[in-house]
Amino acid sequence: MSFEAVLTSKEIAALSLRELYASAGFSRFVCRRFDEYSLYADNKEFLSGLDIITFSGKNGELLALRPDVTLPIVKAVRGRELSEPIKLYYHESVYRKSGLSREYRELSQVGAEVIGVFDGKTQQEVLSLASRSLNVLRKGREAFLDISHIGIIKKAITYSAAYGADGVSLSKHLSRKNIPGLLKLPGIHRNAPIVRLAALYGQAHEIMPELTEICAEIGAQDEAAELEALCKSEGGTSIRIDFSVGNGLHYYSGLVFDGFIAGETQAVLSGGRYDGLLRNFGYPADYSAVGFAVYLDKIRGLDEN
Repeated sequence: MSFEAVLTSKEIAALSLRELYASAGFSRFVCRRFDEYSLYADNKEFLSGLDIITFSGKNGELLALRPDVTLPIVKAVRGRELSEPIKLYYHESVYRKSGLSREYRELSQVGAEVIGVFDGKTQQEVLSLASRSLNVLRKGREAFLDISHIGIIKKAITYSAAYGADGVSLSKHLSRKNIPGLLKLPGIHRNAPIVRLAALYGQAHEIMPELTEICAEIGAQDEAAELEALCKSEGGTSIRIDFSVGNGLHYYSGLVFDGFIAGETQAVLSGGRYDGLLRNFGYPADYSAVGFAVYLDKIRGLDEN
């Protein structure tokens, strides 16, 4: 009897992704279903407002069902002296409120993380791995990676805030591509860099000339060059630049991205570089981290055999 006869589509997809990551030199990381509540409470900004299920342990300590896998990985690797970046993948459940019902559900995630001292080539490899992950899942449909750069977003916000606009409002409207909202803010006009960023969308060769102009005005030339290089990552999936991708300004630094499959209503993959989280855990200043998660439960039809 074949595996296809006894496994669900979601299980087959997860196994295919695990095989992909193992073949790329990643080792499997396995974590507990629960951890100390403080691990998540102290890093709420990284969790983007996720609600956490808590309960009391036998010794009275406050524990939490795992809402995220990256935090346990960062905690587990902390303190290691790495001669080269550590590459880990996982296949775990997380516990979150889901959909309009807002009921807690056990959700399946597969992902990959790299932690250590690395260069742009490593980021390209991770982005290519994310692209190849979408190829595993898309089943003949179109798939896209929308990428952005936190450094460009931060510099655009700082540049605009100098003219009186509120940084929080700038970030909110940019993430929603809300150009009318941006234009209502003090000092913001139609040719303002942040308005032009909000309007940009497309493949690198289409929009790089304008992006280069914008980044020269706000002092983000290096970030623009890095983003352009990342757009050359391979993997078979179209890569587009979109500056509405960029939540988590506090922890993320540099590359951020979301993955989409035609016909799905939400991003089925997301990730980025998160050096800020490492600083929160006391990692050496030259250590960086980049990774992504695939949200299997957001892909309709995977439970159908």
